[in-house]
Amino acid sequence: MKKVYVGTDMEGCAGIVSFEDQSYPDGRYHDRGMRIVTAEVNAAIEGMLGAGVEDVLVADGHGPGAIWWEDLHPAAELIHGRPNGPRSGRDPI
Repeated sequence: MKKVYVGTDMEGCAGIVSFEDQSYPDGRYHDRGMRIVTAEVNAAIEGMLGAGVEDVLVADGHGPGAIWWEDLHPAAELIHGRPNGPRSGRDPI
């Protein structure tokens, strides 16, 4: 079984160009920034599934969160908050 762990952070996403406006929860374009991150992660998940990956674990590494969990691809599992990463309590990948 192919398994993938994906670590994300809002500042590394295509289309995120203003830290204050898009990354801060009270930024005027924060919701749009979260939509961009969620769409980019979902596109990556689609590619992984197409390549035969069967288990995708996504860690939202942006402090206040940058992924709309209800819009995340249903084939993926999301880790949000602290601690995150391989030692978060989930079975190892």
